[in-house]
Amino acid sequence: MNIKTTSLLLTAALTFSAPNAFAQNDLGGILRFEEAPGVMEFSGQLTARPLQMDALLEQGYSPDAAQAAREHAAGLVDEGLIEYVEATDEYVFTLAVDSDENSQINELMNSGLFEYVEPNWLCYPSRTPNDPKFGQQWHHNKMNSKDAWDYTTGDANFIAGWVDTGVDLQHEDLKDHLLSGYNSVNRKTQANGGDVSDINGHGTNTGGCIGAVGDNGKGLAGINWTVKLLPVRCSNSSGGSAYLNDITDGLRWCVDNGAKTASASYGGVNSSSAGTTGNYIKGQGGLCFWSSGNEYTQINGYDHAGVIIVGSSGQSDTKSGFSNYGAFVDVVAPGEGIWTTKNSSSNNSYSSVSGTSFSCPLTNGVCALMWAANPSLTNDEVEQMLFDTCKDIESAGEDNKTGHGRVDAGAAVAMASGGVTDFTLIVPNSLTAGTSLTLIAEGVAPGTAVSFYYSLRGTGATWVGSLGIFLEMKNAVFSGSASADAAGQATYSRVIPTRGAGRDVWIQAAMVGDITQVEQRYIN
Repeated sequence: MNIKTTSLLLTAALTFSAPNAFAQNDLGGILRFEEAPGVMEFSGQLTARPLQMDALLEQGYSPDAAQAAREHAAGLVDEGLIEYVEATDEYVFTLAVDSDENSQINELMNSGLFEYVEPNWLCYPSRTPNDPKFGQQWHHNKMNSKDAWDYTTGDANFIAGWVDTGVDLQHEDLKDHLLSGYNSVNRKTQANGGDVSDINGHGTNTGGCIGAVGDNGKGLAGINWTVKLLPVRCSNSSGGSAYLNDITDGLRWCVDNGAKTASASYGGVNSSSAGTTGNYIKGQGGLCFWSSGNEYTQINGYDHAGVIIVGSSGQSDTKSGFSNYGAFVDVVAPGEGIWTTKNSSSNNSYSSVSGTSFSCPLTNGVCALMWAANPSLTNDEVEQMLFDTCKDIESAGEDNKTGHGRVDAGAAVAMASGGVTDFTLIVPNSLTAGTSLTLIAEGVAPGTAVSFYYSLRGTGATWVGSLGIFLEMKNAVFSGSASADAAGQATYSRVIPTRGAGRDVWIQAAMVGDITQVEQRYIN
């Protein structure tokens, strides 16, 4: 179950002064859980874990007082008890009469006796389409499409355009997404007699990569299950050849007629006209995508700032041998053995195809999905997020073979939705007992709540149900939280207890669905 879509604001901070038995910790904030319908919903039940003995002793309780505190915590959840899980020391119980999830959670947490109290969520399966050929689409697993679909499966109001050989207008997996298109050879809209039916077959292949209808029990799934597709036919030749000016006219027509993304799976990207067209599209608030080509060739001498140029990668997550490369390549995406829609008289055919022609519309589709997740993003923001979330599969950083790396739909949509990538914890190298320690978590979406934890027991595993993650520390203790600023940094400070001198401490930060690395330090 992916819980990244759940919104959780953690603004509470535990005090660290040695308490008397049963003294309340000042949380100084409110825990607020929100449902995500169809993903995680309230069930009328809660799960609670009392503070562990180590944590209580660390806070200054005597052994007898710590045991009494734990017994008192158990008594607070005894009414309505459904289950006690000995392996994890958790209590599952029903809500009190005339209460609600958030009210009772805060009441119990304010007792200062619990590590966490959270809803016993009613969880739904992650989104996996029921399309019968979905299992053959290896590229969705490689691109983490299912993680993206936990955020959104598309937007019926979003328009993605593509310029190609036309489209099978009655294909079972495309027809419900198609808008009235344009023939750029004849400069005629479909409404005025322009023919956009597929004259070659290539266009139906590329269109399915962007937006074959998902979860409809038919065929397979595009990156977008729900999107409006704007087809442009740039060729009237059965061989599919097209004049460059007909391709660029088609791309401009797409953004002039409502599309935010537009792709061309043709040669010609090394032309100056391609760069000018990309700049025009960017100026209109859109993004232009173009395939790098399949000639096994290194190409030098140009790099269009306004065009996202896409090469191909394979199942082994390396650049496809046929994929052209050089400084002009921005990203790569799967392009070998891609199952997609096929043009046919039966209107229900599918085939496996290879080439940068299919990497390009997949990338178009990922950016369309990012915009569906967050329509307020600018084109520059979408482009940068696409680059920032790519997976390095060659040299670290941008390189001439794969650009920024292989497109990761899950990470890109997560970032667009306000999720986290490159989540990193910065801890000073030297720690001194009795002085203030400042921790910084970087790579966080502005406004996101970050929680900070520590352990005196070393590495291991501690489940934090409210965040849906396992910390990589044994018997981790919640220290406090902070919200990320506009620069993506969450900063938290606390005084290191004097009793910590001479000990090792392990520190880690976490937020909903993600964790940083663990940092170990010695306290002087």
